[in-house]
Amino acid sequence: RRLAKNADRIAWELFFSTAKGLSVKVKSHRSRLYHTGAIAQTLESSIARRLTQADRAEQPVTVPQTLYVRVVDDQVALSVDSSGESLYKRGFKSGPAHAPIRETLAAVILLSAGYDGLMPLVDPMCGSGTFSLEAAMLAKQMAPGIGRAFAFMGWPAYTEKKWAFLKREAQSRIDVLDRPRIFASDVDPATCARLSVTIGQHGVTDAVMVEQKDFFHSRGDHYGRTPGLVTINPPYGIRLGSQRQADDLFRAICRHLKAYYRGWRIALVTPNRELARRVPFPARQMPLFHGGLTLSLVIGTI
Repeated sequence: RRLAKNADRIAWELFFSTAKGLSVKVKSHRSRLYHTGAIAQTLESSIARRLTQADRAEQPVTVPQTLYVRVVDDQVALSVDSSGESLYKRGFKSGPAHAPIRETLAAVILLSAGYDGLMPLVDPMCGSGTFSLEAAMLAKQMAPGIGRAFAFMGWPAYTEKKWAFLKREAQSRIDVLDRPRIFASDVDPATCARLSVTIGQHGVTDAVMVEQKDFFHSRGDHYGRTPGLVTINPPYGIRLGSQRQADDLFRAICRHLKAYYRGWRIALVTPNRELARRVPFPARQMPLFHGGLTLSLVIGTI
């Protein structure tokens, strides 16, 4: 009763235009209110009553809405999701990829390695191209997610004109580059073809060049005279079939980097700490959590 009474005091009409399609997700811990289904039903009923009292005409659901409810020690916290899909989804990538790294994690790796958007960046095992796409947005000063939808677009306070104005401001700050600074390559032609389509669709062809190439045929001097940053998330685990194969590939990558990328910075994802300690160039390592695995990130200069 107390939950229902307090819920009825909330001006739900400020956040929701309709109760239809609303998802209420509840977690409860150490509380007398432990039945998550009953909590969700109580709040859904309160929202429906309030919107009816506010004389709101039923509106179609354009953007799915979610209310998160956390009950801990009999204290209830409510959060309205403003994003919708997870923020790491920039609206760029599509199609299958093997163990793709999340966009937000890739951005953190780039910034941790000192990437400034001006230096050359080589992504020689690009896969779905996450490093290349994130680097392109940094190089072009492009706002992440500028082309995607957000849950707040379904809020009553949202106005299309204001959002369009903010987007125009963000778009006006996007740089047009005179030549690509980011070089993505992969041994798989289908992977390169998909990434080329993505780059063309999202207006970053001035920043990224894609080429089908085996990493072991690449050299730092192929990309200009000035060293930059190499980013690699190599295959490991079940993608190669055995731990030994993954370790052997990692060592081979390090040998090739040392021989042909002298002076370049490196951001290298490693399958375990022991391998990270054995890289043949000065580097520091950081813990990295990706895809349910605990990995290491090696950042250094070759």
